[in-house]
Amino acid sequence: MTKMNKTENMRLKISYIFSEYEKVIFPMLKIVAYLIIYRMIFKIGHNAENISSLYEGLNGFIYLVALSVISSIVSIPHVYVLVVFNIFLQMSSMIILAMIFLFVGLSIVFIYARVAKKSVIVMLTVLGILFNVPFVVPIVSGMYYGLTALTPIVIGVFVIGIMELGKEIILYSVKNPSILELSIEGLTELIEYVNIYMAENNFFISNTIAFVTIFLIVYIASKKRVKNAEIISVIISNIVLLIMYFTLLRPYHSSVAAFVLKIFLGDIIIGVTMLFKGVLEYKKVKNLKFKDSKNIYIVKVIPINRGIGKQI
Repeated sequence: MTKMNKTENMRLKISYIFSEYEKVIFPMLKIVAYLIIYRMIFKIGHNAENISSLYEGLNGFIYLVALSVISSIVSIPHVYVLVVFNIFLQMSSMIILAMIFLFVGLSIVFIYARVAKKSVIVMLTVLGILFNVPFVVPIVSGMYYGLTALTPIVIGVFVIGIMELGKEIILYSVKNPSILELSIEGLTELIEYVNIYMAENNFFISNTIAFVTIFLIVYIASKKRVKNAEIISVIISNIVLLIMYFTLLRPYHSSVAAFVLKIFLGDIIIGVTMLFKGVLEYKKVKNLKFKDSKNIYIVKVIPINRGIGKQI
């Protein structure tokens, strides 16, 4: 059996398992994913004293599990509202900063995520950056989605930029607590600090340029009618990323070794995604039955998408 046939056989087996146990596997995966997301949110830890008990001990565990289960059931826009609301609660000890984030977060939800089918890419972009594999989402999106995926990617980078700004404001407020006072002076000082931070920090602009560039490179290269176009597009994107590190991204990564490690870990995730993404439309598996004079034949029909059709 050739290597290609072994790979296809593995995909067939995995897809068959998914088709048989989908109703159990997918809810469990969604709950685990949301447990990770909300656990990260709970680590912000700047909530007001009167609600701190909600996140401590048994109460915190019950609340975490309840949020994760609810999020696995409701639609993505409702999940965004829950995420924004809980970040607001986590920042509620700094009410001005919390209100700013609440306004920005809910604006994104109601202007974009409420109607856009690809809005889940916003959350994936944020998670990719937080888990130090930032370039997975633009590369995978470039392979499998259209140009409309650029919008949620840019929004995801913007959300991270807001979170980074929030961290800096928190650190600054330790030495200058007046910045978070509910007064004209406090608000003025906050605006001045934000202006200075934005003038000195190009996180959003630099990372937006990098993400959009990588997306477009992969989008164009992976669509070429050449053998292993997707793998070639990933290799090209890695080379471009290394160039960008020395020209654009160095301030936001600790060292070139750490940057290369992020690319390598991202490539592993991308490889796994390429292995299993869209290979079989297992939801359309059908059993066909027919017979002749001697036997009854039961055949399981598994549709194969165009990517695999080219290889077989």
